[in-house]
Amino acid sequence: MEVEWNVRDEGKKLVMDFCAASGRGRVMEDDHDLLALLCTRIGTIMEDTSAIAITAAMMNSDERTRAIAQIADAVSRLGALTAAAVALSTLGPVASGHQ
Repeated sequence: MEVEWNVRDEGKKLVMDFCAASGRGRVMEDDHDLLALLCTRIGTIMEDTSAIAITAAMMNSDERTRAIAQIADAVSRLGALTAAAVALSTLGPVASGHQ
C-alpha cells in the first residue's frame, strides 16, 4: 500500500494506492477472499444507503419516491449478496473443492 499527501490549491488530499491489496487481477487463494469481498460490498451498500434513508423524510415527494426506490434496490442487492455469503460460508472445505 502506498500513501502520500498531495497539496493542491484547494488544500491537502490524501492519496492511497490499494491496488496491490485489492484482490483484483489475481486468483483468489480461497473462499475467505471471496467472502471478504462479499462482506465488504455489503457494508459499502449499507453505508451508502443509510445516508439516503436518514434524509428521505426531509425530501419533497418526488425525491422521496426516488430515494425509496434506491433503498428498495439496495435491499434487493443486500439480500442477494448476503445469500451468496451464507452459501459460501456453509459449503465447507470439501464441498468447495478444498482439502
